[in-house]
Amino acid sequence: MTHFNVTFFVSTNTTVRGTGGSHPALNVFPDKQGGYLTFQIDSRCSPEERIAIADRFVTAVTGWRDEMVAEADRARTTAEELAAAQEEIARLKAERAAGTKTAVDPVQDEAERATEQ
Repeated sequence: MTHFNVTFFVSTNTTVRGTGGSHPALNVFPDKQGGYLTFQIDSRCSPEERIAIADRFVTAVTGWRDEMVAEADRARTTAEELAAAQEEIARLKAERAAGTKTAVDPVQDEAERATEQ
């Protein structure tokens, strides 16, 4: 095999199909335009070797997916924390505008008690 690099941009239209038999293959159809990429396992490989090769694909794809899930979780958590902080800021501003006392600064509270006496 020659050395080469190829990049396929995949989307929600991407389909992947695998076949078994004497020439197991994994076909990746990046889009609905008709082109595809095939990974075929040599027929001289034993069943154990075929499974080991397939396991390498499974491990890589699972790790790839897990990284995307973790990134989505981080982004979701960040967005939720930002929304909560914005809600708290809005609540505090509304309380200040209404003249409602909030105990967010104990030093200021102590200073106010001292001046009231």
